[in-house]
Amino acid sequence: TNLYDYCLEQRANALGFLDREVAPKLPAGTQRIVVLGDSFVEAVQVPIEQKFHVVLEQQLGDRGVRVATHAFGASGSGTSNELAFYEAFASRLAPAPALVIVLVVNNDVPNNSSLLEAVRNGWHPEHPPRLFFEVSGDAIGRIPVDPGWAEHRLPVPEPVTTRSWLDASRVVRWVHANVAAMTGSDIQPVFDLYTRRLEWLRRTPAWRDALEGWNWPDDVDFDVMTACPDPPPAFADALRLTEHSLAVLRDKVRESGGSVLVVGCHNLGIPVSERTYGREHFPRFWIDVLEPMCARLERPFLDLHADFAAKGILRSVEFARDR
Repeated sequence: TNLYDYCLEQRANALGFLDREVAPKLPAGTQRIVVLGDSFVEAVQVPIEQKFHVVLEQQLGDRGVRVATHAFGASGSGTSNELAFYEAFASRLAPAPALVIVLVVNNDVPNNSSLLEAVRNGWHPEHPPRLFFEVSGDAIGRIPVDPGWAEHRLPVPEPVTTRSWLDASRVVRWVHANVAAMTGSDIQPVFDLYTRRLEWLRRTPAWRDALEGWNWPDDVDFDVMTACPDPPPAFADALRLTEHSLAVLRDKVRESGGSVLVVGCHNLGIPVSERTYGREHFPRFWIDVLEPMCARLERPFLDLHADFAAKGILRSVEFARDR
């Protein structure tokens, strides 16, 4: 629960994802559809039977199309991280998925940079807990997952949360959560932590050069920067890595006889903040990034922002305190 929008309990499946168990065999004439994504696919806020991939399976079944859908989602993951979900889990299913849907949201591009995720999460760029790629001149290579990543976290002091006996009361926690949301006091400590992590990373010349031009905190955040026409080097690399990871996924799925559909979440066309600090951004924000990217990859792109806007439901599909 976030003490405001939702309160529920779910059980993870045997693979560790918040979804139904994956059937090892399917009835004759049934095809698999796999969905990859971040928190919008993980959906800790939504009962499993109401998650969109389950509803998709039901609606296709009503039309006489027999499918089994499976969701592999984890909060904060980008398309590079999600490629690992396909490699480790989905690619081993038999029959192989006929369709792999990648749900892309507005923070997925910076999520593909181990350097930017070091700022966001405190991971060491060279010792990540998830699959990342890195740009080296004209080449792109893998940064292997480091099982000992926690031993290499950035040596930057993080806020210490203190609790009292009052925190045992759900009413008290509800009041605290609402006051923090209204005053923004829950955000400022996080922004201060980003600043300290950036200061540490900029001691290394290569990382300092990659972050050159990002004047945080007097600048747009991670996500908005990737919707700007001329981003700093680290963000330009993140865009390149996003396209690369989608290309690798496309090729791997194609080898198994399947295809990839990129679905643009409704928030790709919604600005994160009204403050632009004098920077220009694309008219349709991340849609103007992902749509041409998918065209270059010869993959279809489904724009949910345009669809939801046409239906007049853009804002009603979000939780008030947990978008």
